[in-house]
Amino acid sequence: MTESKNININSLWIFILFVIIVFFNFSCAGPAEEKQEKNETTKIKMPLPSQTKLAPGTLKVKSSVIKMIKKNNHYNCIIRVEKILGYGMAAKPVAKGSEINLNLTNSGEDLIKLLSEGTMDQKYELIIEQEQMVDNQLEWRALQVKKIQFEQ
Repeated sequence: MTESKNININSLWIFILFVIIVFFNFSCAGPAEEKQEKNETTKIKMPLPSQTKLAPGTLKVKSSVIKMIKKNNHYNCIIRVEKILGYGMAAKPVAKGSEINLNLTNSGEDLIKLLSEGTMDQKYELIIEQEQMVDNQLEWRALQVKKIQFEQ
């Protein structure tokens, strides 16, 4: 009889130990899973920097024309960045107020005419693409230009 009591007590202790292990396992796993779900939710809700996706190496800016340069049928335009509107992946960062040299040689006559008619007060929305390094400065090429209203 004592032997069967010992077996019952041993079985009871094994059962209690099993319940404790299961309880700790579920109680420890619960909050970690909740934290992971919250992080995933946060990642989904983060706003995109630009509503329209830009191609890699491109930049969308609001700018004004500082100077147009024509040399042997080679057109360049220097613009001042007024505002950064978006970056494509792997685009080099550009500071607000910086001056950018745009190579317009292969951009088309309509784009060259639009930019050359501009004054310092005229603002443009441009999508530009990284082209090459010239004299340790990054040169850009205009892909798209849109004249926008002057803002005070």
